[in-house]
Amino acid sequence: MISIQFRELVKKYEKILTSTSRGFDTKYEFLEAWVPSSEITQSVLDLINSALDYEIKELEILFDVSDFKELNFDKIKKKFPQNIKILTEEKKIILTG
Repeated sequence: MISIQFRELVKKYEKILTSTSRGFDTKYEFLEAWVPSSEITQSVLDLINSALDYEIKELEILFDVSDFKELNFDKIKKKFPQNIKILTEEKKIILTG
């Protein structure tokens, strides 16, 4: 299973934007297709879509408390009713194949 810290991923993306580096330096190819949105729920939806496009079967997205509180879980569940588990106590979303 791929495990990603959402806030760290966004920080890494923002750092790349302000550096002379080319590309999103990550060990996961599907992240090259992802661009974070200013709206966190949309960002997560886009991240999950990228994973699915690259046929990622298992993905764990970990959040800090403030980011987790901002998520619209209804919207996420509606978009991916079969593939998503939201673990509130652990502040994470799991994509399952």
